[in-house]
Amino acid sequence: MTRHRRHYRLPAEKAEKVILAAMKVSFRMWVDELDCKKSLARQPSHKTVADFFNLSKSGVKILWNCILREPVGDNPAYADIGGSTLINPGGPDYFLWVHVPIPEAEALIRKFKLQPHVV
Repeated sequence: MTRHRRHYRLPAEKAEKVILAAMKVSFRMWVDELDCKKSLARQPSHKTVADFFNLSKSGVKILWNCILREPVGDNPAYADIGGSTLINPGGPDYFLWVHVPIPEAEALIRKFKLQPHVV
């Protein structure tokens, strides 16, 4: 299980800019889909990052965040930057994942003045 090192909430008004900047330094990114009518596990999606941003612009509520994760075993520390739709009525939920090395994520946190989220 991956542990959180630090958790930051992305304000909706900054999310697209932060994620686009993160994509330039990411080592992995994708969109997953959770459709509980088909499966209780997330599945790969055909949606693109642009499609995900369009969901947000169409009024679908999205939880945006930046989570800096601890290293586990041989896997180094990294940041998850992205978002997830919040119970999309009548349709599946989508999850945007952008994985970024910690130094680059910390630079984005400073640049965009993201504040820690206390859970």
